[in-house]
Amino acid sequence: MEWIVEISPEFSDGQRVADYLKTQGKIVHEMTDRPSTLVWPRALETSIGYGSVNFCLRMSRQPAICEGIFDWYIGLRCSTYYNQVYDMLGRNAVFLPYGALEHVNYATMFPGHKKLFVRPDASIKEFDGKIFSVEDLKRANELPEFSRNRDGLVVVSEVVRMGKEYRVFCRGGEAICSSSYQIPPDPDVAFVPAPQDVVLYAEEASRRLLDSGNILAIDVADDHGVLRLVEINGVNSAGLYGCNIGKFVDAMEAEALERMA
Repeated sequence: MEWIVEISPEFSDGQRVADYLKTQGKIVHEMTDRPSTLVWPRALETSIGYGSVNFCLRMSRQPAICEGIFDWYIGLRCSTYYNQVYDMLGRNAVFLPYGALEHVNYATMFPGHKKLFVRPDASIKEFDGKIFSVEDLKRANELPEFSRNRDGLVVVSEVVRMGKEYRVFCRGGEAICSSSYQIPPDPDVAFVPAPQDVVLYAEEASRRLLDSGNILAIDVADDHGVLRLVEINGVNSAGLYGCNIGKFVDAMEAEALERMA
């Protein structure tokens, strides 16, 4: 088993994973530079990639090592997986083409809401989801946030209180490891494992989404017992926060062996 790991300031977990793998005697190919054409390792019998979304997309296009990327980016689109888990979102959400943002009657679609949350449909996240005022959305064509998403769909949802958020890695519908998460990380706040009800909620979502991936990162929010599915992420580029790296590595290697058997 060999790992191909991106080492970069933008994806700090790559170094953490590489360091752990080396303590376990694993073979690690550290990709520390990002020229226009990376020099990839030669064909490997069994490999796993880990790094930023851009890194994993590039690795997924390399025939000799592409099977080391487990994420199915079409299956991770909101427009693909919301059909199975819409009732778990805990908020009203609609899909719109980017070009519709300036023309929608938001007072009719989301009565009483002066602000709305907008995120890209695609899991590769052409922009970071954030809260916009309705007035700003009426001039969406002028906003730099949407500059890389002009041909795509966006998800527009009402703003609700999410509470504390957790990441739960699941494989085959069962939790592997979990952690609270912070964006940006706060060095004064310790990461903690997800509560049992959050873990069960994530497992339910992952079982519904086995067609989108056997191994997934499930993000769940807990607002004093009110649970909401935040989003589904691929695992090859998912941040670990306080998750148990050993359990994550074991699950990734088990997945690789099963896929490549």
